[in-house]
Amino acid sequence: MTFRSHALARAMTTYHSVQVRSQVDTASKGELAALLIDGALDSLVQARGHLQHRAHEPKALAIARASRILYGLQSALDPETAGDLAQQLYDLYGFALRRLVQVNATDDAQMLDQVILLVQSIAMAWTSVTRRH
Repeated sequence: MTFRSHALARAMTTYHSVQVRSQVDTASKGELAALLIDGALDSLVQARGHLQHRAHEPKALAIARASRILYGLQSALDPETAGDLAQQLYDLYGFALRRLVQVNATDDAQMLDQVILLVQSIAMAWTSVTRRH
């Protein structure tokens, strides 16, 4: 990587960081959840690419990042406020987290694809909810 391309990459990373920070500062709780689930999805897609290239350490790191996000979302659920919806999301996040442990141990691409589809569905639901409010 040349100095110029390294500087450009650093500038783009800084821009993205500022953009995300701005979104977080002005976001509602639902929008924050949507941003987080999008981050988890990005990490899962990265893990899929690393799995295809048999890059085990980066795959494990991407799965760990997605798992931390999903666990944080699961921990933030309030069943007293959201009732059945909170329980359903809790169960979905738990299912995804258990599957990710299996994916990390077995490198099962189909299982990872199932988790990606599940998280995409959750992301679409969060996006739909935040657009209505």
